[in-house]
Amino acid sequence: MLEKAYQLRTRDFSEFRKIIKVLKEKEESLDWQSRNKLDYLWAFYLSRTGSTEEAIEYYHKVIENDVELDMSFNSLISLVNLNLLKGETEQAFIYATNFNDEKYAAVDSDLKETAALLVAYTLLKSGLPGEASELVKNIPEQLAQERNECVRNAMLSELYYYQGGLDADYKKIVKKADECKASGEAILGYIAKIYFAKHEILNDRNINALKMMVSELEDVISTKYDNLVAQWYSTLAEVWLDNNSHEHAIRYAELSLGYDVDQSHIESKVLSLLILSKAYFIAEKYDLAYKYMDEYNELMKSSQRNKLTSAVAYYSAQLKAEESARQIESLNKKLSLADLESQVAKVEAENNRLYLSMALIVVCMLILWVYKTKLHQLRLKKQVEVDALTGVLSRRYFSECFEKALVSAQPAQQSVSFVLFDLDHFKRINDSYGHPAGDWVLKAVGEVCSSSGRRADLVGRLGGEEFGILLPDCDMANATRVAEQCRLAIERIDSTPAGAKFQITASFGVSASSVVGYDSRALIVDADKALYLSKKHGRNRVTLSPNYDNSVILGAGI
Repeated sequence: MLEKAYQLRTRDFSEFRKIIKVLKEKEESLDWQSRNKLDYLWAFYLSRTGSTEEAIEYYHKVIENDVELDMSFNSLISLVNLNLLKGETEQAFIYATNFNDEKYAAVDSDLKETAALLVAYTLLKSGLPGEASELVKNIPEQLAQERNECVRNAMLSELYYYQGGLDADYKKIVKKADECKASGEAILGYIAKIYFAKHEILNDRNINALKMMVSELEDVISTKYDNLVAQWYSTLAEVWLDNNSHEHAIRYAELSLGYDVDQSHIESKVLSLLILSKAYFIAEKYDLAYKYMDEYNELMKSSQRNKLTSAVAYYSAQLKAEESARQIESLNKKLSLADLESQVAKVEAENNRLYLSMALIVVCMLILWVYKTKLHQLRLKKQVEVDALTGVLSRRYFSECFEKALVSAQPAQQSVSFVLFDLDHFKRINDSYGHPAGDWVLKAVGEVCSSSGRRADLVGRLGGEEFGILLPDCDMANATRVAEQCRLAIERIDSTPAGAKFQITASFGVSASSVVGYDSRALIVDADKALYLSKKHGRNRVTLSPNYDNSVILGAGI
């Protein structure tokens, strides 16, 4: 039964749970060697059921008893893995340095392969994909255990994603992932497929990714492995967002956040928060969008700090291991006093060199972290300022610019004009040709209007199919000309790329500070009244403020 439980522990946890409880009841009747193996299996059971600290105690007990070499080495592997899951990577790397201990020289090759793969995985999760890749290259292609081949396949899938894998690479990955599922290593197979889906998204094959992820969703949920299910949901949310379905993206991102993931799988939570922020921006629910953006920003910074700490921990552990090895070597040599002094001087010089190298590594990583943080902040700033669909200013940022322009212009009594326009019969376009066609129209309108005015003019999307143009240092006559140029540009848009042939027009209202003063609300209300007159008189035209003496209407009408 012990051997059966050992084989089932990673393949069928439900069946393993039943057997391990029966074995625990029979513990007193087992010989000392069998008890040692039971201690290892019981530690594995505790680690999977949330009793991490108690599991660590049992693994230490197996190592200290040193009854069976393979069980001791297995326990060492488990300690590395548990500390990685807890986010204590420095301790994980310290344990990992013991893999090279001389007493483990006779350990089975399959366990050594497992240890090497685990170290590579730890490096990958520590933000060191280059080091992980080099280590994986040194592992033989033909491995003794099917599980190890599945572990390597899952890791290669993630490495290819970060390092630009080719379609041919992922064809092999998916084939092996299906073989892993068939052999009982379903979790590893699904992890590999997650990064295949991300590869498809990067290459604009969202439909392929969506079909695969939806078709296998129920099987993924049935694994009951929270880290996997949370990552599957977050990737599914990413696919839906790229397919312009923010409602589905929100649903799956929220489902992902409902799972309690380990520290080493925090990426799924980071991705879900980013998707929720973007999706709520598209849905124009700005309070929620900013809430999730703040949470994402905080978690992203924390994740980057943890990766930096982990990378430093790796080099620190390497340094300690090298220093320890040198000390042992030094103690084993019988040297004369003069030779000993010479050796001490050499060791000190070597230590200084290593410490200097370590300091340089830390400085380089801090510079890299600062650079990535700044780049990330610039991306977030762009997300806040720019409407994701149309590329023009977002409502919130446009409003801020509007207020600043008025405050700046008022002391010198410079004229500020405002144009409000609305697409004609936009609902009819959505209903007749679908929302993708409507999205295309909004994007096209944003592009032509951004290039129709002066460089100083700002175009923003105020909501739905309604846009605004802010014209600093511009009187009513010039603002009217800009509005007419924009109207004509919209009228000339060729809708063929949207998949159908239809006319696109817009109705405009123009107001200026010379008419209603330097109050943004008054300008918007006044321009809206003019826009209403454009609609009333047949649409596709420009109408000046009804409070303006020389109010005129431009445009042919429809």
